[in-house]
Amino acid sequence: MTLNEILTLVAIFLSPIAAVGITLWYNYQKDKKQQKTDLFLTLLATRKTYPIPPKFVDGLNTIDVVFHGDKDVISAWKELFSAYHTDPFQIQTADRKLLDLLDAMAKSLGYKNIKQTDFDSFYEPKLFGNQRAFQEAVNQELLRVLKNSESFGNPTQSNQNTET
Repeated sequence: MTLNEILTLVAIFLSPIAAVGITLWYNYQKDKKQQKTDLFLTLLATRKTYPIPPKFVDGLNTIDVVFHGDKDVISAWKELFSAYHTDPFQIQTADRKLLDLLDAMAKSLGYKNIKQTDFDSFYEPKLFGNQRAFQEAVNQELLRVLKNSESFGNPTQSNQNTET
């Protein structure tokens, strides 16, 4: 067997293995980027929603894994985490840190021309605000009525017949 024949046989056997390896690596990279994009879009879409939706909190709790190895994103997340745990809570500081996090995530995903001011604007139909204000008023009134009722917070006494 000549050297050319040996190289041809090696190429015939190694080519499919290399192709599968490259395909698996490509799919892994594609899936990883999709996870990052999905997380970014979830946080972006729910950033100013009230009450805070569980998927926003869940998204924050997955940053360490999804963006593992991305120093800028992890650093921005740690700063936001710290801002969320201050006493007293400073909403303006937390909002600014959230914008920093979204900016770092956008840059990591290749969105180089998006600015923080783009993240700061948020569309919410006026009806949502009206519904939220109405629900808050109903809740406050319900709480007022319950607090002023005789049995709120006090165990009710059962009517037991004390005849002997």
